[in-house]
Amino acid sequence: MSKFRKILLGFFRCCFVLTLISFLFHLSFSGFIEKGLMEILMNSDEVTGIFEEVGVSKEKVKNVMTDEVVNEFLQGLIDNFLYDFSYGKVVKNKNLVVKLKTFAIDNRKHLEDVIGYKIYDEFINGIDNITEVKEIDIKYADLISVSKEYIPSSVRSIMITIYDLSKISYNTIMIVSLVILLGIVIALHWSYYEWLKSVGTDLIGCGIFMFIVTCVVNYLMGNILINFPVQVTFDFMKVFNISMITLGIGIVIRVSHVIIEKILEKKELKSLEIS
Repeated sequence: MSKFRKILLGFFRCCFVLTLISFLFHLSFSGFIEKGLMEILMNSDEVTGIFEEVGVSKEKVKNVMTDEVVNEFLQGLIDNFLYDFSYGKVVKNKNLVVKLKTFAIDNRKHLEDVIGYKIYDEFINGIDNITEVKEIDIKYADLISVSKEYIPSSVRSIMITIYDLSKISYNTIMIVSLVILLGIVIALHWSYYEWLKSVGTDLIGCGIFMFIVTCVVNYLMGNILINFPVQVTFDFMKVFNISMITLGIGIVIRVSHVIIEKILEKKELKSLEIS
């Protein structure tokens, strides 16, 4: 292999590794923040208090909140929170009461089926007077203020990046880029099996790197959230699983290269013996 081709191969392998790590991080952490915030909502006294007004027990609230329609509404609130947390100023009046009331009216029949109770007009009309609802805008503003106070700027920057990437067709862009870069790496090897060594090694490296980062982020988040006024945990199993899958695929590819190399060596020895 010429020196120029080696330089090209090294460059495109670096691009492949960086793109792969970026893709794996996005794949691992997509929905990560939203799930954590959803847990806050599910355990919030304000939210459970609203449901209790119509006779829904605290134990049943989580089942209600995992309903597709309810979850979609809550996801919208979480998106608003992430945007305000990332870019906006603390707003005292977000009209969350109006949004909540509109949602209850528009989805009244569905909500009745989900909670198993009839929602009377008195409740709809009295939503504004429920203590937890009246204070929801204030609580919202307080939560943003507290989040900005307790979460370091470096972690906040990571959260903003994850949020931004989740709003674009990032997966499609990354997959296309990875396929193109992998094709270039294979072509530069000029061999039907030598590329397995490079790609296998790169995947093993990415898997190990992801595992180390997962441990570090888990440790950092644990130290941050231990002082957080709202009890919340983040599930790192998805990140861990992806890092282990990447490592496993890398090992399989690397072993495949060794096996092919051994087979070819045996064939070459046989041909030499015959000649």
